Amino acid sequence: MYKIFFILLFGLLVGNVSFAQKVFQRDELTRFSGGKPYTFDPTNADDSPTNLVLQDLFEGLTRIDQNGKVILALASSYKVTNNKKSYTFKIRTDAKWSDGSKVTAAHCALPIQRIVNPKILTTIGFSSYPILNSQKILEGKMPMQKLGVKIINSETLQIDLSQPFPRFLELLSGINYVCLNPKDFNSKGLFINKIPALSNSAYKIKDYLKEKYIRFEKNPYYYNFNNVKINNVIYYFTDDILSQVNMYITGQADMTSPNISSNEIPYLNSKLLESQLILNRTADSIILILNISKKPFKDNIKLRKAISMIINRDDIAKKILYDSKLILYDIVPYYIEEYTPYIPKWATVTYDERVHEAKKIYKESGYNENSKLTIKINYNYNPDSYKIVESISEQLKNQLGITVILNRLEYYDNVTSMREANFEISLITWNPNYLDPIEYLGLLKSTKHYKFSYMNNPLYDDLLDKATSQIENKKRNILFEKAAAIGMEYYSVIPLFDKLSRFLVNSDIGGYNENDPYLKLYSQDLYFKKMTIK
Repeated sequence: MYKIFFILLFGLLVGNVSFAQKVFQRDELTRFSGGKPYTFDPTNADDSPTNLVLQDLFEGLTRIDQNGKVILALASSYKVTNNKKSYTFKIRTDAKWSDGSKVTAAHCALPIQRIVNPKILTTIGFSSYPILNSQKILEGKMPMQKLGVKIINSETLQIDLSQPFPRFLELLSGINYVCLNPKDFNSKGLFINKIPALSNSAYKIKDYLKEKYIRFEKNPYYYNFNNVKINNVIYYFTDDILSQVNMYITGQADMTSPNISSNEIPYLNSKLLESQLILNRTADSIILILNISKKPFKDNIKLRKAISMIINRDDIAKKILYDSKLILYDIVPYYIEEYTPYIPKWATVTYDERVHEAKKIYKESGYNENSKLTIKINYNYNPDSYKIVESISEQLKNQLGITVILNRLEYYDNVTSMREANFEISLITWNPNYLDPIEYLGLLKSTKHYKFSYMNNPLYDDLLDKATSQIENKKRNILFEKAAAIGMEYYSVIPLFDKLSRFLVNSDIGGYNENDPYLKLYSQDLYFKKMTIK
């Protein structure tokens, strides 16, 4: 875990004896992903544990730095032409895979080709729509050859957009757009390896135990090798927060996942660890996803609305999250510049008035005290998550007579159940790739790749399309707000809270920004401030 950094010979004499003192620089970071990665295929990554692990292995043309700003990564330069509708990227001449082979323009085109491939069931296909012809290709209405991605030569990639898109560089920084090596995919574009054969970022895989951990070592061919201060990284997969905290306290880990709950605060205070607890209001949204492909929620918007109205967000926020400012009625949080989140009319009246109206709507949906409803809510293991769903369960039981079964799942299993539409309601945290309303509202975009949450509303889709083609931020956000007013009244997704992340980090670690809404925490940006003397 340590390497000899240098040896100081001190002129300390005790009698005629000289002592040599060794100074070690720590070179292994031990941290937690917060759960098992759902996949090692970046194209299909859409959850926090997966993103956290993969971002240490892969980079795209751009990435987000520790200050939340987009910077060039595998691209050395770019130019914008054709009225801001064409981006031409030059691939770094020193960009290499972990076997020493070069990263090419074709490798950086591959993720976009896979995202729009209708045979690959990715959940983030909507994000590619700014790219020319991507939507029609994804819908099977146009061949792949029409995609607005051109490989000029091995070091030059041109991407054409249907309309100017001011957040395009941020879009490319997402994990779904990292450059990919063909060795990981078959001729149909499907991921064929249990773990990636190669990486192109700061680290490569050294050791992997599926249920427990993954260990990385520095990629010797990484273009920024000399500026990566930590040589080895290990991610433990446990999502048990108390286990993470105890490993941290006993010196077995350097930082926890950003999922520490309010339950742990008194315990941390008793251990005098308040100064090492970082609070970060992120861009993530805590939401309930309802499976509208099946009964009881299929074709029953009144039932879905009644449930949303009964949930007393203010009460939950004050008692569990200790911050009423975190309440959301729009999937888009308050972080977005010049965007005003949607608030339904029923949220502006007293809770008693809401309950009265919700009971009427509930009866109109076909249920009452003589026709009782039982539903199941899936949630990940986290004390705050449990408290949230427990409170929702009590509110639905007390006000509507709904019996709620709480079903605790590991992060991996919860994601799997949603992808397979094998659930009724699931509590999740939605993680955007970058700060823009489309990263949230796109969840409701009409596409056959969603089995559970899309609305198939032409007006909603049209507003999103117009918004993404609008250059001026204020005008595009007005269109997004109009779309949100439609989407949030559909109640296939019920927004609850803006996420406040809490994590423990060793005071010896630097290289992160406490106020970064992305909270990427790339291992390559981190470093140990002190040396350990032995």
